[in-house]
Amino acid sequence: MSKNIFIVASARTPIGSYGGTLATISATDLGAIAIKNVVEKSSVIPEEIESVVMGNVLSANLGQAP
Repeated sequence: MSKNIFIVASARTPIGSYGGTLATISATDLGAIAIKNVVEKSSVIPEEIESVVMGNVLSANLGQAP
C-alpha cells in the first residue's frame, strides 16, 4: 500500500530561557501554537490532515511522546 506524503509548511517554537517570559506556557501548548500556525499558512483544509509529525527534546515532565 503506497501513500503520498507532503510537507506543506514548517514552524518552530521560540527559544526561551529558564524562568523567562515563556515559563508559564507548556511545551505542548507551544507545539499546538506552532501546528496551528503551519495549518494557517498552508493551503490545506484542516479536515484533510491525517497525521502530523512534531518533535520535542525531552522537556521536563513531558515524557517520551507528549
